[in-house]
Amino acid sequence: MDATPAAIRRGLERHEGRVAGATGRRFTDLGDAVLVHDEQASGPWRTWLGDVRWPSADGAFGRRLLDALTLFATIDRRPSIWVQPGASAPSDLAERLEADGFAAAETAYRMRLRSIARASVAAAARDRTGLAATVLSTPPPSGDPAVTDAARVITDAFGTKRPGLAAELGSVLALSGATLVVVSAAGEAVGAGRSFALDGMAYLSAIGVSPEWQGRGIGRLVTAALASAAFEAGSRTVHLAVAVDNIAAWRAYAALGFRAVGPPAARLVLR
Repeated sequence: MDATPAAIRRGLERHEGRVAGATGRRFTDLGDAVLVHDEQASGPWRTWLGDVRWPSADGAFGRRLLDALTLFATIDRRPSIWVQPGASAPSDLAERLEADGFAAAETAYRMRLRSIARASVAAAARDRTGLAATVLSTPPPSGDPAVTDAARVITDAFGTKRPGLAAELGSVLALSGATLVVVSAAGEAVGAGRSFALDGMAYLSAIGVSPEWQGRGIGRLVTAALASAAFEAGSRTVHLAVAVDNIAAWRAYAALGFRAVGPPAARLVLR
């Protein structure tokens, strides 16, 4: 991967999209952008355009935007576009989209951790006084509640209803490269997260902690266990995205050695 920050961020965004495509959503490389499309869930955070590199000339830009809006209409999804300052094109993409009726829905840092941190992350994954971390890379035995427990924790942590989440987590575990971590305290699942490895990199997502257990280092343990498992399986880099306003999570990731790559990206949706 090119070592410039812009190229790194573009590569991480494309990798996230390819992971989504490998785990149930549809990934399409459009040449000057990538499309991630969830054919089941309609939330705008599930279907998006990323790595946008459109022409800067007004006429050409307008035509490309119209093509994108038509594409979203065809798949019956609300237009949602990720903009990475210094990496997306044109350089004033956010301002142009806002002028055409888009508004920022979320901003997030892209953070990555290299395998040089393998030993320290492995140590952090073992620091589990009073906690037990279960790491799954294959579907659990019939009757094992790990997957349903993880779905419950993630749902509670993010406050979103995903009725099919447990089935999705279980089916993805049947794929090579998938990992699910569940952290328990006194036999109760209190933290969970997932990752998927592809081409030497692993993308970590859905890292959540039950609301009543937040602030106790559980999210850090989940993240460390996921990263450690990824490095042990051969990944050279692990990466994730964290909302700008989620200071606690940002600090937990930074404590493990994750570093933000460039300024935060913004996801803009059509109002």
